[in-house]
Amino acid sequence: MARIDAPLLDHLYILLSFSAFDRVIVLDTPQLLRFISRIPKLQARDEAFIGFDAEEFKIWINFFCTTRISRRALRLEIFCFEPERQFPCLAQFCRSPLFPLRSLEYLYIGEGQFSQPRRRNHTENTRWLEFLQPFAAVKNLYLTKEFALHIAHALQELVGGRAMEALPALENVFIDEFQPSGAVHEVIKEFVAARQLAGHTIIISHWDRKKRRR
Repeated sequence: MARIDAPLLDHLYILLSFSAFDRVIVLDTPQLLRFISRIPKLQARDEAFIGFDAEEFKIWINFFCTTRISRRALRLEIFCFEPERQFPCLAQFCRSPLFPLRSLEYLYIGEGQFSQPRRRNHTENTRWLEFLQPFAAVKNLYLTKEFALHIAHALQELVGGRAMEALPALENVFIDEFQPSGAVHEVIKEFVAARQLAGHTIIISHWDRKKRRR
């Protein structure tokens, strides 16, 4: 694929599949990433959707261009029977310098079906922060109720001198079923206060998922 010139390509679907026998996952795809970086229509992305499906053991991220009516999209899907290995694999792919995210301003997290609530562990905050770092241009973050508290706990660590380590351009956080007196607000308010001290105001709002996303 690295030798292919495809200027008219407007849709690319990548599936990475790992079995339970792959004890070590090595995601070394520089040629594939170079191929993506040379496609003009896949460079004009301004929103991404991250989804999880616990029943089918997969995680995915969809990138769309500015016009929602366009088919232009890039989809990366990772299938692995061990959920704890899916997320680091996706994060590694997105952190590559050959995977341009400069124009991405809208990030949606939490699409898909969930068989049971996800449990937090001591490494989850670190994984989320590492994953969010490449999204430097994101201004609007949308979170479903299933993941809002998990991500709020991760952002809570960005206080003091770390306030701008992830999502430095963030202006708005929209949360599904958000309650000003709820648990998510209590956790995320420390992050909002830290950004305020750094001179960057962030507004937390309710997200009505039944209406048009944007």
